[in-house]
Amino acid sequence: MFNMDTITILNTLKSLGYWPIVIRGTVQTQQDFENNIYYQVDGEEVPVSAELDYNTFLSAYNSKHPDTLLDEVRVVRNKKLAETDWTQLPDVSEAIKNSWRTYRQSLRDITDNCTSLDDVVWPTKPN
Repeated sequence: MFNMDTITILNTLKSLGYWPIVIRGTVQTQQDFENNIYYQVDGEEVPVSAELDYNTFLSAYNSKHPDTLLDEVRVVRNKKLAETDWTQLPDVSEAIKNSWRTYRQSLRDITDNCTSLDDVVWPTKPN
């Protein structure tokens, strides 16, 4: 049992023609897939499992191209970078800027050392 990544779920279902998607909880099992994932048709929510077999979905989910998986890492990485943009503004002291530079560079380099969100090791923010 594993917790599927929401971004990968969305990308997988979109690539299979199901869009827009509503996820109403975590997805760890076939039962979660059947009970928690819906797509909208004419304003109505329809369970994806009514039309899509779980094993077909799981196969598509697991076969995501590595670049797509790295794109998911980049989305989280970019959010973390944006949250720390303030540390490099002109009115911030050099001491603070310097303490955050290494962290921010580590974020930029994160895709050199991982293949997906499942194996990424995020750097620790400075104090």
